[in-house]
Amino acid sequence: MPARIENFCTDAINVFQVGTLRELGFKTRVALTNKSSDCIGWRTSYHVSATIHTPGREVRRLSDLFVLKPDEIKSVDCDSFLESKDLDSVIIFHLIPDRYHGLSHADVSREEIISLKSVQDHYVEYFRSDGFSSGVLFQGGAFNYSKLGKNWSTIIQSPKVHSSGSLNTYMQLINAGFDSHYSSEAV
Repeated sequence: MPARIENFCTDAINVFQVGTLRELGFKTRVALTNKSSDCIGWRTSYHVSATIHTPGREVRRLSDLFVLKPDEIKSVDCDSFLESKDLDSVIIFHLIPDRYHGLSHADVSREEIISLKSVQDHYVEYFRSDGFSSGVLFQGGAFNYSKLGKNWSTIIQSPKVHSSGSLNTYMQLINAGFDSHYSSEAV
């Protein structure tokens, strides 16, 4: 029998974290993908919710935004549900498997978490009204969760950085936890 994690927060089973770049003039859109069909024994629909962290504001939760069926991809305009036009936010999308929908905590196997996490290919795109668009395809997880590891984690996505005298390069650092009570500070 696979090792189970007891009382695991269902919001943390499959998450995708992105930061907005509004202060630099970009809009943000994500493509959320459900490739659970590639996981033998774990095919599921996801109930998608989001937690929005904006500096100086209350953390907001958007529950049951939509259902993402197996083999489906949905594009989400992040700016459509952000309140302030000029403040950047960190948005954590929670993809909660059907069997855990409505539960805040459940006993979950490590195998299920790893399987569901390893097949996702979510995409974040930053774009402007002048037609410029750039993005990255990556996986993220509930890294700052004590049930997954004893130490807080750092992940580096798309580690290739190009810079020159004529090329502007922006690097975004996100120190977020999936839990709305997360309060650790990056040092």
